[in-house]
Amino acid sequence: QEQTGEDYSKKIDLNTRFSAVIDFTSLIESTQLLVKDLVAASVSNRGGRIAQIRQEISDYLKLNYHRDIFLQDLAREMNYSEAYFSKLFKQCFNQNFINYLTETRIEAAKALLSSPTANIKEVGIQVGYKDSNYFAKVFRRATGKSPSEYRAEMGV
Repeated sequence: QEQTGEDYSKKIDLNTRFSAVIDFTSLIESTQLLVKDLVAASVSNRGGRIAQIRQEISDYLKLNYHRDIFLQDLAREMNYSEAYFSKLFKQCFNQNFINYLTETRIEAAKALLSSPTANIKEVGIQVGYKDSNYFAKVFRRATGKSPSEYRAEMGV
């Protein structure tokens, strides 16, 4: 229920399921069928819930990538424990939080660098890097080029 957000007690009527129980064998059979149905319902709902969580995280980061943001902050914002959120994040994006945030920032920097009037140091600050040298280092690691080389290659 925690992972899918579904309240299965509203979907499965336990009175109906167990009203025909007359002995221990029928109790076991009814319980096994209940577990099977719960697992099937959980699996079918989980994909939709993961997609919803993925979208919420993505939207939040698109709006806040320029700020100092940490996994703990986002986990708290979404009411998850840090450990669970870290696992959930990796499941949603197939990478860790820092790599995803860096990719988001670098893509935003590339867009800003396409403007000939944009100052490279200011671009770094706008995408969340207060230290221009660190921004240049991260940008080079991600793209294989410095911000000025990237800009020159674009013909700006």
